[in-house]
Amino acid sequence: MNKLVDGNRPSHFLPILTNGLVAGLLEIVVVVSFGALVFSGGLSPSMGHGIGLTLLAAAINLAFIALLTSLPGTIGGSQDLPAVIFAGVAASIAQSLAGSAPSEEIFFTVVAAIGITTMATGACLLALGHYRLGRLVRFLPYPVMGGMLAGTGWLLSVGAISTMTDAPLGLSLFQGDELLRWLPGALFAVALLWSYERSAHAMLIPGMVLGGVLLFHTVMLMAGIDVAEMSAQGWLLGPFEEGSLWRDWSLGDLAQVHWWTIVEQGATLATIPVLSAVALLLNATGLEVAVERDVDLDRELKSAGVANLFTGAAGGYIGFQELAISAMNYRVGATSRWTGLVAALVCVAALFEGAPLMSLFPRAVLGGLLMFLGLSFLFEWVWRSRLTLPRSDYAVVIVILLSTALLGFLEAVAIGLALAAVLFVVHYSRVDVLRQTLSGANFHSRVIRAPSQREALRKLGDAICVLRLQGYLFFGTATRLLEQVRRRLNASDLPAMRFAVLDFHHVTGVDTTITLTFKKLSKLTKPRQITLVVTGASATVIAQLARAGLREGEGYHLLSNLDSGLEWCESQLLDDTPEIQARQDADMPVREVLANMLSHPNLVECLLNYLQREDLMAGQRLMRRGESPDNLYVLISGQLTAQHEQTDAPGREPLRLSTQRGAQVVGEIGFYLGQPRSADVIADEPSVVYRLSAEALRRMELHDPQLASELHRLIVRQLAGRVTHLTDAVSALAR
Repeated sequence: MNKLVDGNRPSHFLPILTNGLVAGLLEIVVVVSFGALVFSGGLSPSMGHGIGLTLLAAAINLAFIALLTSLPGTIGGSQDLPAVIFAGVAASIAQSLAGSAPSEEIFFTVVAAIGITTMATGACLLALGHYRLGRLVRFLPYPVMGGMLAGTGWLLSVGAISTMTDAPLGLSLFQGDELLRWLPGALFAVALLWSYERSAHAMLIPGMVLGGVLLFHTVMLMAGIDVAEMSAQGWLLGPFEEGSLWRDWSLGDLAQVHWWTIVEQGATLATIPVLSAVALLLNATGLEVAVERDVDLDRELKSAGVANLFTGAAGGYIGFQELAISAMNYRVGATSRWTGLVAALVCVAALFEGAPLMSLFPRAVLGGLLMFLGLSFLFEWVWRSRLTLPRSDYAVVIVILLSTALLGFLEAVAIGLALAAVLFVVHYSRVDVLRQTLSGANFHSRVIRAPSQREALRKLGDAICVLRLQGYLFFGTATRLLEQVRRRLNASDLPAMRFAVLDFHHVTGVDTTITLTFKKLSKLTKPRQITLVVTGASATVIAQLARAGLREGEGYHLLSNLDSGLEWCESQLLDDTPEIQARQDADMPVREVLANMLSHPNLVECLLNYLQREDLMAGQRLMRRGESPDNLYVLISGQLTAQHEQTDAPGREPLRLSTQRGAQVVGEIGFYLGQPRSADVIADEPSVVYRLSAEALRRMELHDPQLASELHRLIVRQLAGRVTHLTDAVSALAR
């Protein structure tokens, strides 16, 4: 009850009451047209009770959505898209049972089909909201949705004609008597569409409908045709049975339902929950933009789900949040749950007391309103969208529209989905599967090597071709990979390729055709003694490569990430190059290492007086992230790695920042800046370092300024080399 009272000041009562009445009247006009659409033709004798069902459904939807919505003031109502499909199903059921079942059984079969579908839709909406799966329905391709709405417009327009005249579609509609029955309604629809495009005022439709009713009766009375004669000649909806439009139901009525006939319509009815969920979310997100307030989409799904469960149990139509009138409520300040409840009461009043007035409703005006709804869909998706949609998407819309007209709604949806799938494959195959193509000459691993080795890799690195892949690899995109490898193999201005590094880190998935692609790739590389190095591959990709016949060590190497793959390739290049000194740093005495590092070798002995030797075992931690930077280290032999523990992803291996081999200064940044250590530094193998403390550096600067200056220059040179290393990598990635 607090939901109904909170925030409702007396100054808000007038807009709440006014907008509630307007919403109720507008809903009555719309749902009566839906009732006439569904219960036309062979179901015309049951039209009164069919309209009663639409009014009951409208009242239930209005009330439940008003109470449960996340945005007070939101109006719910019966929807045109499900109504159009229900009309087609009702016509099929009536045709199937004609001559073999009495009208009562046909009526109850149609009502059961509508009720079951509405309840199923309610359950689906409720489940989507409960499990927060609302975003899933947004995967329906946009042009398919547009095509279905255009098809809905066509079916509404055709249904409008069948509401105004009982003549079948064809040339007979243009004969004198039949033309008079539907042409005024068509002109009314065009006038309503023209007016609505220029002023979407909330009172426009009710006002024009009322004007159309008055004009119709005035013209007929001037022609000397009274109400009884109009009704007898089929110009009016009525006459209805005595009393209200409500009819009492009982479980015994279910015995009259032809269940197998409903099952035969199951495929068509099954499209309604999906389409309803998509349409609901489109309305809800549109409302979010219109009122500039956040809407809880999952709660809106649940509120509509509950409403449709009760509506379906009563045999009523599907309904959910309306966009236009809900936005109008916010513009005028009718942001209360009472707005929807007042509208629901108006529909209830029409259900029990509105039969006499509705029996006077002209079919031409009602059909014109239906045709207006249909033309508005066609205008939006056939005329306007031609300027906004890509040609291929617009073609899908038109194909679905034509398929709806020629084959049927369900067939059109299937054709549309198939077309969308084909277009997706075509468009996605144009997406370059190669995120980047890099050379090992300017894109290196995070291993910081000796200057001579770095220079060698700049000269020899073109033998390493790095292909960073992205997206989904399938038959439409994998060919691009083969083309790039062939192009690199045929490049006469580059040295022969020795390693093709394929990085799968940004690959979202692969299909089975990747097996054939790698078989072809292996045939290209094996005869040339090129090693395929695969990095960052998922278990699925690794399994596919195994099926392609790739075996570790047979021209194929598998590593966990791109950095490790580059390091392996670089090491292979250096080890296989005779002119590079491959002597291990561990074999070099400390004095020789320091002499190679300093510009003045004669300062080595003096430097050793300030250093203290430390021997590290494999896996021993030299520095810990966050600790005080009191020491600087010179790596004489072995290998150290700076790494980050990935605390946000437990179980994942640490992120390697850099790896340094002998003849390197370590920990200089934190040491000079006085900042805590930014990473853990761990020995990868038995290593020897010499430690220089902050106190020792101060003594050096005081007593041996030349040595201190030489040490500072050494560190500057090392930092410059690392910056160059990073600049090369950034430049390579930016290409």
